[in-house]
Amino acid sequence: MTVLPRRWLLAYLALLLMMLVGGWRFFCHEEDHKHRQVVDQLESIAQLKIRQILQWQGERLGDGQVITDSPFAAERVAAWLAAPTDGQTARLHAWFASLQKNYQYANVLLLDPKGRICLNQSNSEEPIGEGTLTTITEAVRQKRALLTDIHQHGHRTPHQGVVSPLFTQQGENQQWVGTVVLLIDAQRFLFPMLQNWPVTSNSAETLLVRRDGDEVLFLNELRHRRDAALRLRVPIKRADLPAAMVVSGRQGQVDGIDYRGTPVIAVGY
Repeated sequence: MTVLPRRWLLAYLALLLMMLVGGWRFFCHEEDHKHRQVVDQLESIAQLKIRQILQWQGERLGDGQVITDSPFAAERVAAWLAAPTDGQTARLHAWFASLQKNYQYANVLLLDPKGRICLNQSNSEEPIGEGTLTTITEAVRQKRALLTDIHQHGHRTPHQGVVSPLFTQQGENQQWVGTVVLLIDAQRFLFPMLQNWPVTSNSAETLLVRRDGDEVLFLNELRHRRDAALRLRVPIKRADLPAAMVVSGRQGQVDGIDYRGTPVIAVGY
C-alpha cells in the first residue's frame, strides 16, 4: 500500500476544496443568472399585460363616451322617458341591439336617474348593485363614461359595466336624464386575455387582485384553481403571499408562497 506524503495529502485536499468552492460559486452564478432571466421575462410580460388591459379598458370607455357625447341619444332617451311610445321603444331597442351586436356586450340597459331599469335589451334578470350605482353617481359628477369594478352581483359569472350618463342641454346647464349601461361578461374577453401567456409555461399566470377589508380578493379565474374569480379570499396578513404584498403597496419582483402553497417568483404592479 502506497502512503502519500503528508504535504501531498494536504495539497490534494486544498485542491479538492478549491474545486468544490469554485463549483459552488459557478452553481450560484448560474442560479442567479437563471433567476434574473425569469424576473426579466416576468417584468416584460407584466408590462405587456398592463398595456393590454389599459387598451381594452380604453376601447370600452371609448364605446361609452360616444354614447355620453351624443346629444341625439340624450334627447331620444329624454323624450321616451317623458312619454314612451311603441315606435320610440322599437327604435331604442334597435339602437341597443346594434350596440350589443357590434361591440359584443352581454346586455345593454337604460336606467332612469333614480337607478331603475327602464329598458333591458336581453330581458334577463339584471340586478343593479350598489357598486354600479356608486359608479353612475361618479360618472354623472365627472360627466363622462366610467367602468365599474368587476362584480358578480346577481350574475352567474363575473361582470363589468360601462356606465354612460346622458345629459340634455337646459340653457347653460346640463340635465342628467338617464344612464346607458353596457354589460361585459368578463369570462368572454377579459379573463381569456389575462390567461393567455405569450411563452410556453406549465405554471405561469396573471392575477388580478384587490384589497377587500382585511382580505385579498382574487378577481379573475386562476390557472390552478377552478371558480376562483370573486370567490377566493386570503387574509392580507399572509406576509409571504405575493398578492398580499402587492395590495399592501409593494411593487416589482417578490419571492413568496402562492395561493396553492407553492414557492413562486412574482412581479407585481
